[in-house]
Amino acid sequence: MSSSRNEMVNFPWLPADEYDFRAVPKPECRFVCFWEYVRSIRTINPKIPSQVIEWIRGKDGKGGVGAGLKTGWYICSRAEDLALPYLTIDKIVFMPFSMDDLANASAFVSKLRRSGDPVSRYLWEQLRESTRQQLTANSGASRPAPKALADLVDDVGKVLRSDKFFDEERFKDVPLRGETREGFARHSRDELEWLYPRSPKELPLYNRWLLAETYPDEIKRRSLPSLATGRSERLAKAYPNEIKHSQPLRPLDWRLDRHVNRATVMVPMPHIKRNIIEKIQDGDDPVDVIEGALRDEDYYFSGDFPRGGTRKIIEEFKKWVVKEAKKFPRPPRGMGAAAPYEQLKWLAAYRLDKVRKEHGLSVVSMMDKLRQSEEERPIHRPTKNLPLYQTEAGWSNAKGDAMSLLDLLESDPAAFEKRMLF
Repeated sequence: MSSSRNEMVNFPWLPADEYDFRAVPKPECRFVCFWEYVRSIRTINPKIPSQVIEWIRGKDGKGGVGAGLKTGWYICSRAEDLALPYLTIDKIVFMPFSMDDLANASAFVSKLRRSGDPVSRYLWEQLRESTRQQLTANSGASRPAPKALADLVDDVGKVLRSDKFFDEERFKDVPLRGETREGFARHSRDELEWLYPRSPKELPLYNRWLLAETYPDEIKRRSLPSLATGRSERLAKAYPNEIKHSQPLRPLDWRLDRHVNRATVMVPMPHIKRNIIEKIQDGDDPVDVIEGALRDEDYYFSGDFPRGGTRKIIEEFKKWVVKEAKKFPRPPRGMGAAAPYEQLKWLAAYRLDKVRKEHGLSVVSMMDKLRQSEEERPIHRPTKNLPLYQTEAGWSNAKGDAMSLLDLLESDPAAFEKRMLF
């Protein structure tokens, strides 16, 4: 397919996260697909939280169109976030370190150079040789050179993504304060192992938390839920009407991930109770809190290990699982179990086609633009799910397939949810 040069006109391009899903990892693909299609519902405006909640609960609270969704509680709790693509929030939330996090860059660099404590020594050793040379060469300046700081931030960010940063011996002399100390004090060791980290992707956030505790005067301190504060400002130009600076974004998938991407989840009861109480005390809707923590399809399990013993409990649990499993359909296999990248590809074509029509572009021109975008935005280990088709008929069919899925979502949300998530 080719196009003439005069067709290649400039137009307000959709933000890449609205159509370029190449960076979506396989374990998250089902959730991303579900999130993006819900954002595209045509019978309501998903950017207006009240309309989303009414779609789930109805005007009188007795149930709306989406009342049958198992994830209805989750959608209601995250209604304000539906204005943004999954990948956009993902970038904002999981950016572990940036120039904005340096409260006193000179003092931070000075501590790293001196390596007077185990954490500083470890960080200094992890920096690239070129970064250490730049910081050493600028030691007499009132503030490190911009290039040296940029490299420092990049190197520290890589360290925070590593599971080797936290070590009990390395941090034994670091005084935990405020909510860090309180948080560690009110959790048992078993709970901490479950909480740290909740998922590999959240590891940088916990490491970033510990970094601020180690350097309280040099690194801006933020609580875990508000680590993303200020990140949204970087995307405000792209989303001027959607991003609310006063409301920090949270990871989209961590609460739902435990139900979608894992076969079983074991959570200590004290943690569940404490989580419910704290959220209600913080002002969250008690109904949303309870529905999120105690789902109808969850079970209560109590094991008397001292009296029954491990072997007896395992035998009884196995018998119960075999009996209970007969109530449910077998999990999808083969093509049915595959990550729905093709469905994301359809949705991208559906969204881009709107832009194409608004600006009078041909399908051929849109294809050329997509190929240009693919070259200009290289992605590490990308999936091949840009809507690049060999013919215009392929593009048209993809758009039609996306509309069929949206029809299903709008007419039978529970069936759509089952197809995408379960």
